Amino acid sequence: MSKILVDITDVLAWRRTNQAVTGIQRVVIQTFFSSYFIHNENVQFIERSALGLRLVPKTTIRDFLGKLETAQNDYEVKRAQQEQFLPLKLARLLQVAIARPEKVLPYLAKNFFPFGLIFILFFIAFLPFALISVWLAYRLPFFNLSRDHYQPAKTDKIILCGAFWSIADNVSYYSRMKSKVGVELVTYIYDLIPLSHPQYCHQDFAREFQHQLAGITKISDRFIVISEHVRQELSTYLHTNKLGDKDIFTTRFGFEFNTSQRKKRTDIDLVEKLKLKQHGFFLFVGTLDPRKNPILLLDVWSKLLEKYSTKTPKLVFAGRPGHDMQEFEEYAERLNQHTPDKIVVLGETTDPELEQLYQGSLGLIFPSFVEGWGLPVEEALYFGKYVLASNSSSIPEAGRNAAFYFSPEDGHRLFQEIVSILENDGYLASKEKLARTTARKLSKELSWEQTAIQVTQYVMES
Repeated sequence: MSKILVDITDVLAWRRTNQAVTGIQRVVIQTFFSSYFIHNENVQFIERSALGLRLVPKTTIRDFLGKLETAQNDYEVKRAQQEQFLPLKLARLLQVAIARPEKVLPYLAKNFFPFGLIFILFFIAFLPFALISVWLAYRLPFFNLSRDHYQPAKTDKIILCGAFWSIADNVSYYSRMKSKVGVELVTYIYDLIPLSHPQYCHQDFAREFQHQLAGITKISDRFIVISEHVRQELSTYLHTNKLGDKDIFTTRFGFEFNTSQRKKRTDIDLVEKLKLKQHGFFLFVGTLDPRKNPILLLDVWSKLLEKYSTKTPKLVFAGRPGHDMQEFEEYAERLNQHTPDKIVVLGETTDPELEQLYQGSLGLIFPSFVEGWGLPVEEALYFGKYVLASNSSSIPEAGRNAAFYFSPEDGHRLFQEIVSILENDGYLASKEKLARTTARKLSKELSWEQTAIQVTQYVMES
């Protein structure tokens, strides 16, 4: 019988260097780490390694969910030991060198520093050693790698569920596997922003994404996307590049707030600690970078401070810092110098803290220029909060008919709506009532467990 192999290489790599999960990682955890997938005998989790595909024990997934902040288990320890083993490092280097020669120097600097220069000079001399490294590492009993190694069958279906572009040789690896074994490859596409809006990305990242996208769209048999907006963009891309009418499935997210972590609570009342209750506060959730358009909010708050002075609600930014934010930081500092503590930049927050912020806020403001979905919009609605959001890309799909929409370049319209909230008694309450009604309806219709079932049924279709 066919098995579903969920490649979680990039998610585990993210978890090893980040405490909190956001964006893509949050969707992967909610969908693929759900009890439906974990208890499904036809589902296996796999990770790429220098030796090929390695089975990830489902106990590791449970540990991932239970101890996101500090998780260390036998699988993690064993894998860390293997990564320090020289033959495996060289084997991985050879794989990357063949697939993406331009990636060799960064890999050397990261994994062999301070000896990177020596390896560059003598790289050719080490090639024969690297070629036999896989065989040598596979045979050494100390690592006992053979029991972890997994060879897919022709009928298996592999899901690339995370950031497909983050593993340099994904395309070449799975291209060889498809030629050799004949597995079916289903790739999740979360957005095409580095292609459609490269101005919001680092130049190198946009170039790398576009390169990887060109390869993965050629070798993938089917695709799963997270919004109709992304489906239309991907369909256009496939036709423009003459890649045929490949099937694209639009999944629906569960209308829940990180169910895997909601049992965790913090003893600290963050709203009380930050003194956010007086005059209230509006919330921004997301990475602080130019694409999310936080400068617009500072422009709006500058006008609000002129109008209401110290009675202005606070503006709270919850999200990890991104790139090119010097202008934002200087602007926020100037506003706080004029009227202290009205702009609060928290940085990365845990899910229990984020839940407190959602529940305590006057509403969410989401002015992003472009999104693949807009998860904070849906999360705010889940808590019955009024959402003021950009009308761009997929965001109205997330906000449905329960949000107030404005152009991401129209700060005046947003300013007027906030003034209406502050000056009209009962106005915000009526908007929150609509949000709660929408939330009750969607909570009955959508869950992450249902998302998992949808994805499974689609992937298992012939």
